[in-house]
Amino acid sequence: MEIIIQATDYKATNKVKKFVKNHVEKLQALNEQIMEGRVLLKVDNDTTTGENNVCEIKLAIPGNDLYASKRGKSIAESVIKSVDALKHQLDHVKTNRDHKRG
Repeated sequence: MEIIIQATDYKATNKVKKFVKNHVEKLQALNEQIMEGRVLLKVDNDTTTGENNVCEIKLAIPGNDLYASKRGKSIAESVIKSVDALKHQLDHVKTNRDHKRG
């Protein structure tokens, strides 16, 4: 799986990029057909909750792209929340696919 990381209004360090790649790569274990992961990191200063760090992830899967966008108090928190949301979606896709077969 190819992982593309973009950052707007935010300077992604190599440490942050490595963190993102490590977490997104774990999704490959849930679905080997994932071709690409596009990650967008940004800071949204228009929030009153304090959760102004945003991570958007789009997974390219044949026939069914998946998408998650989550906010956190840190970039790391928003990445973890987005990856968790995608894990849930991948589990749902797998369950539906297995259910149709059976």
